[in-house]
Amino acid sequence: MRYADDLYHVSFFGNGDFENRWAELGPTAFEKVRYQSFGFGFEDTKTRSYLMAHVVSGQDLSAARIDRADLFTATDGQYLRLELDGSYARSADDGITDWQSRGIGAALSFRVNAPLPIGHSSLAFSLGVDDFGAIAWNDRSLRVPRDTTILYEGIHVEDVLDIDGVLIDRDGLQDTLGLGYEAGAFLRPLPAKLYASLAYDCAFSMRYTAEIDIRNLPGYLPHAVFSARHAYRSNAFRAEISLGGFGGWRAGLGAERVFGKHLLVE
Repeated sequence: MRYADDLYHVSFFGNGDFENRWAELGPTAFEKVRYQSFGFGFEDTKTRSYLMAHVVSGQDLSAARIDRADLFTATDGQYLRLELDGSYARSADDGITDWQSRGIGAALSFRVNAPLPIGHSSLAFSLGVDDFGAIAWNDRSLRVPRDTTILYEGIHVEDVLDIDGVLIDRDGLQDTLGLGYEAGAFLRPLPAKLYASLAYDCAFSMRYTAEIDIRNLPGYLPHAVFSARHAYRSNAFRAEISLGGFGGWRAGLGAERVFGKHLLVE
């Protein structure tokens, strides 16, 4: 997800601090998707490059994209004004088990490996894509597209002791704000991943690698990894640093050992 600062403040501390001014709740987005795929293809055994085609079964989706959500809180909370431009989409809420297929799609995955020999050293370049495709969610799926201004002037209570009709459920509130669902099929891209790497093998059994990837997901920043690996007989040691993705700076250490010809522990 991608979460705006003002939205965080309003969600956890309320809108009291925004009295008589605007809170910018966007741009904000989140996506939760679950799917399974069956793939087939071919591989070049020499370079380990490959191409695969997938049939995709979409099982669950909940996603929103809010390009603009500006909230004005009037003095003493007399009214709220929301300038809203965004959409919400979800898969069918049919009460069936989570493994039910609610959409069908297709995708491609490939990886190209290109060795580049340089004297006694070598360079190896790789470029690849995972799950480049889309799912067509069925006609029982639900959406709320909205580009509008919502003015909310509160609830007038005739008698505080008579609570009939005062409590509002979620569906009633959505209808009041004009945020009711629209049923219908729609097409949505998969969270595809694009990646590339460059590895340099040099003297003393050292390998230096630089990798970068990006995913079609809200809040995912370009993710870069830099690592160094030293092999010694049946052992290897590795150190790396990375930045981006869903987090900030990270560092890691690793070790490997080969036992016989068929067992690798790392």
